Amino acid sequence: MRKTSTIILACVLLSCAKENKDVAEELGLVAQGCGTPGARLEATIGGADFCADLQLSAIGGEGSVIVTGIDLGANTLVMQFDDLAIGPHEVSEATNGILFMQTGATWTVPPGSSGTLDVTAHDPVARSFSAHIAAELFHEQSGEAVPFSAQLEVTYSADE
Repeated sequence: MRKTSTIILACVLLSCAKENKDVAEELGLVAQGCGTPGARLEATIGGADFCADLQLSAIGGEGSVIVTGIDLGANTLVMQFDDLAIGPHEVSEATNGILFMQTGATWTVPPGSSGTLDVTAHDPVARSFSAHIAAELFHEQSGEAVPFSAQLEVTYSADE
């Protein structure tokens, strides 16, 4: 019975994620703030904050890292990093791609547009990766474009 009550409470909190994130933090259901060292993905998308506080995964191999984050509202952010060397790199439709999914709508870097990926740390032995990203995301159906910025710090699994 106690387990069922906890599951029901978690579902209620997740259904009202924006208002109840503070409550979920107080109850220990999610971490305080956004993520923990080595497992953090936070972004601002069109002025709205995003934190991968429901799930964060990263897989690397063959010279790239793919990071997927899901927030309490089930919004999903997927980024593929093709350039892992420390320093600035281009973000475009074809390289260092970004996909944001929100309530069935998808946002990507539009053709002909570019942004910046600034890799701040990469240790292939420890499989740790940190970066800042800035770009413009485009919703093809509505034609709306929004500014996007993110910072992440992940430890990735090896793609074997």
